[in-house]
Amino acid sequence: MWNKSTPSKQIIACLEHEYEMLKTGKFDDISTLSAKKEGLLKGLDPKSLAPATAQLISQMATRNGALMVEVMRALKEVSARLRSAEKPDRAFSSYTAVGGAVNIGGSSRGHSKKL
Repeated sequence: MWNKSTPSKQIIACLEHEYEMLKTGKFDDISTLSAKKEGLLKGLDPKSLAPATAQLISQMATRNGALMVEVMRALKEVSARLRSAEKPDRAFSSYTAVGGAVNIGGSSRGHSKKL
């Protein structure tokens, strides 16, 4: 019984799993994980939590929050690019294999043909 999983260890495990989900883009179980994490956090007794553990949980939650913001920003950007690409008269910018900017689609009148 010395290896008992404490609520703080469970929260840390949830935060680490959440981080991996955000990094890999595999969001299938994110709502289940969020509900589990919320329940664990509500049941956590702050008086029994070591300061170092509280700091670690805080740092992990902050890290995950920042990554979530970036994931949401990237998803919005991709959605906007896809919507733009679906319109035949609209061009969008991309990059060549060597890093040069190039406009794709749209009428050629307003765009430079230099690569």
